[in-house]
Formats: sequence, C-alpha cells, structure tokens
Amino acid sequence: MVNHLCKYEDAGNDIKKAFQEIKKNNKEANKKNKQQSSSTPSITNIPVITLLRLQQIQLEANLIQSSIDNYADKPFSTHRKKAIYKQIGRAVASANLPFSFVDDPEVKKLFALFNSYFKLPSRKWLSTDIIEDLNNDVIIEIQNFITNSHFIILSGIGWTSQTRNNIVNYVLVNENRQSELYKIENKSNQQHLGKNVYMDYKEVGMKIGLEKWAEFVTDNDGNYANARRLMNSVCICFIILFIIFNKI
Repeated sequence: MVNHLCKYEDAGNDIKKAFQEIKKNNKEANKKNKQQSSSTPSITNIPVITLLRLQQIQLEANLIQSSIDNYADKPFSTHRKKAIYKQIGRAVASANLPFSFVDDPEVKKLFALFNSYFKLPSRKWLSTDIIEDLNNDVIIEIQNFITNSHFIILSGIGWTSQTRNNIVNYVLVNENRQSELYKIENKSNQQHLGKNVYMDYKEVGMKIGLEKWAEFVTDNDGNYANARRLMNSVCICFIILFIIFNKI
C-alpha cells in the first residue's frame, strides 16, 4: 500500500514524505528486531508522532476516503429510479411544463452530469404510467385525509380559466382547517349547470360518508345558489336515512 501511494501522481508531497518515513521506520524496526531475535514486527514499532502527523496531513488534505463508491457513478436501484421518475412527473406538473421536456437534448445532458447511468423516461412513459402512478398516490392521500378527519366540509369553488373554461374545484376541509383538493371538473358549455354541480356535490358527499359529511359551501353565483337550494331540499332526507340506518 505504501509503495502504491508513493507512486500515485495525485498524492500530495506531504503524504508521500510521511509514507516514506513510515517505510524507513519499518525497515529499521525489522532490522533491529532481527538482531534481537524478536517476534514479527508490528505497527507498534512505528513512532507515535509519525502516525499522528500522518493523520493530521490526511485531514488537512481531505484525502480520507471510506469507499470508492463515493467518487464514481453507479446505477441507481429500482426503488430510487422509481422515486426520481415520480419526482420528475411532479416537477413537470408543478412547473406546467410539456411532457416533451424529458426529450430535450440539453435536459438529458443535465441529468447525465448527475449520474451517467441514469436515463430519463420517455414522453409517452411520463404521460401514461408515471402520471397514473402519481394519480394513484393522490387518491390514497385523499382517502387517508378523509379517514383521519372527524368531520368534513365540502366546498365548491367556481372560476374561469384563461381559455374561458368554467372550472369547479371540489375542496375538502376538516376540523383542523386542513384542506385537500378532491377533484376538478370542467363545466364549460354545460346546460343546467346548477343541477350538474348539485349532482357532483351529492356524489362526493356520499363517497365521504354521511357520518363525516358535516356541511357544504358554495359560491353566491346563480348556478351555485341553485345547487345549494337543491342540496338543502335533500339534506333532511339524508339525515333521516342516516338516523334510521344507525338504529337498524
């Protein structure tokens, strides 16, 4: 090992000098031990000051290396690659980037700098399997939110996009004022919008469960006010059915 480090070009002069000193001390110790017919020489024959100085040099030069894996690329595990793919999907959705982002040559070069073994997913793979996996994760997250909440308020928020589409966000709010986006519906060019929103309210509310669905909130727009009136007309029936069901 000493001979190898002494010949290594990137090793500092101080490191080489220290190892040459150790090599010299080893030879002198071996010679002395042979003359005295002593046992096999050991590291304890090396002066303590030399070892301490070597450690100091190594720390100063920051050349202490626990594993070669820290300095060379290696393939990611299947679990790690799956996590990276999902994070790419989240980043693309969050930054509103096109799926073709992953096919850009400069983007591929960027990721290759981090790890030469890693290959970006294709645009088709990103837009199908990866997005589907992310959607399944969101469904599980929403279900856990409902399960861990004592009661839920269902809120319907309508807004108009830049492309003049009528969008409705259905948001769940629990007793701790924590919220979770349940789903988004495009209601553009729909007739009887108030009735359609009412049907969505009822569908989402029944999935939440009557035992947790405490209230619903809407905008004051005419269509949403109509949906609220329709909901009020059936709420009493829901309560009666819930009471009867629990008694049975």
